[in-house]
Amino acid sequence: MMYDQTFPMYAKRMIIWLTGMLIIGTALITVIWGWKAGLAWAIGSFFHAAFFYVLRIRYFKWVSKDAEPTAIGKKIAGYAGLRFILEIVIAAVVVIYTPLNVIGLIGGLLSLPLASLLERAVNVIKK
Repeated sequence: MMYDQTFPMYAKRMIIWLTGMLIIGTALITVIWGWKAGLAWAIGSFFHAAFFYVLRIRYFKWVSKDAEPTAIGKKIAGYAGLRFILEIVIAAVVVIYTPLNVIGLIGGLLSLPLASLLERAVNVIKK
């Protein structure tokens, strides 16, 4: 069966963007607002980078098992929905059980939309 490589290539680019944002953002935020905000940013950013890494691995596993492309798409959508629930759980744990800065965490969790916009802008500029 023929599989589209758009998603795994996109996931790879997002992992690179999110990892860069994780490193640079954590350093900057730690210097400006302290370790509590920096670590919270790192947790939020790391969550998304790890999410795309796991999803990319799962994609290749589904492809190796000759899963139908529509089934793969549904599974990816399911994982994306699950991501929101996990974000809520992480935020609750950070707020309730740690002294970390919740604004830093939210900023880290919002690194995904920023990385997505940057990735799209770079692709438009390249074309």
